[in-house]
Amino acid sequence: MTVKRPLVLTVGGSDPSSGAGIQVDLKVFEELGVYGLSAISALTAQNSEEVFDVFTPPPDSFKLQLEVLFKDLLPNIIKVGMLSNQDNVMVLKEQFLKLNKKRMIVDPVFVASSSMPLLTQKGREALIEHLLPLSLIVTPNVDEAEALSGLKIKDVHEMQRAASIINDLGPKWVLIKGGHHEFEKNVVEDLIYDGVDYTTLKYPRLDKKVRGTGCIYASAIACFLAKGLEELEAIKKARDFVQQKIEQASVLGKGRPQL
Repeated sequence: MTVKRPLVLTVGGSDPSSGAGIQVDLKVFEELGVYGLSAISALTAQNSEEVFDVFTPPPDSFKLQLEVLFKDLLPNIIKVGMLSNQDNVMVLKEQFLKLNKKRMIVDPVFVASSSMPLLTQKGREALIEHLLPLSLIVTPNVDEAEALSGLKIKDVHEMQRAASIINDLGPKWVLIKGGHHEFEKNVVEDLIYDGVDYTTLKYPRLDKKVRGTGCIYASAIACFLAKGLEELEAIKKARDFVQQKIEQASVLGKGRPQL
């Protein structure tokens, strides 16, 4: 007897080097045993070193991808990454509200690590107003958490304040990823907040700056939720998975290691 795999949809930008975005999400889905669906919001020209250009197709193209998917294949959960502009945010909201299973992980991708903008200012405002109130979990890194909360985060106490402010914007769970900042020497500290309790995850900092870890983290959370885990356990297992992927990442081009 064939066991039906959960369906997980990734919404985001295409990365031709497969180190981030749609392509790395689909790698994670396959490895963790779910069936991956995808809707592409933007096409990027990038390699392992940097993002060189972004092309955002007309919103009707993005809308049609979602419409035809949802007529045939209904995802158990949606993982959202790069959306590029306000139009795509509003299209996603409209289509998401049509689903019976309303579970969405939002990874607020604002700027590439090479400093290329990946979401317009109006897009940010629309994401905050329209998508965060619909999201189950939002997964900003420290820089993105600063943008969402308006705080300058210099320590774990300020991470907690920022998480509380972001939670007030509507998501049920907030995960602030600490990989880009070092509050404790040789330690990466992530903060989880469910509106009541704070949970801290600490991992040894590995001497590797790997591409796409934010995408991998959010995608793994979506997979574990789709397979029936509760939110906190899904986040913890996803963080273990990310640590493993950082350890295994290899240098394939001239830039950062990747999955």
